[in-house]
Amino acid sequence: ILLSTFFGLVNDSLCSNVLRRDKFEKFVEYIINQNHPNYMLAIFDLDKFKNINDTFGHSIGDEALKAFAEAIDSIDYEYKMFGRIGGDEFMGIFWNLESLDEGEEVLKEIQQKVKNTVLKGKRLDSGVEEKFSLSTTIGSIYFKNKSNFEELKKQADNILVKLKQENKRGTYKLQKVD
Repeated sequence: ILLSTFFGLVNDSLCSNVLRRDKFEKFVEYIINQNHPNYMLAIFDLDKFKNINDTFGHSIGDEALKAFAEAIDSIDYEYKMFGRIGGDEFMGIFWNLESLDEGEEVLKEIQQKVKNTVLKGKRLDSGVEEKFSLSTTIGSIYFKNKSNFEELKKQADNILVKLKQENKRGTYKLQKVD
């Protein structure tokens, strides 16, 4: 996106198509104060990432993170930006959404792109090569502009945590906030 170049934003060192956390958060602060009609903030957790690392090793875990970042960024929606906010957690901001339903469609497409991402690696315990697919759990909120980013982030994170506590991995929840 041209805005990232304009602002001198720096990409994550491992996942080059997403921003580092600090730069992503600055971008979100900027974009939510523009005059776009509707926004969606989503927090993505790469499901079973620790298991991937423990089963196949950290180099395959790194490949999983890269593939995940590529999958979420490959969706067919123009007004988006992603950042890596932690080990296996990413965040996305989407703007110019026409409706809550459009936000739902974006999340469904992300789920499908991630699910269709298949990797292979040799098991550390046996050396046997196996294929595995990725999945993500997503907590997200739909809101109007000029909102408080820290509060929005907290709300999306609470949704994600609740999904994980309820063992609803590989799902998403989009909640409208006023």
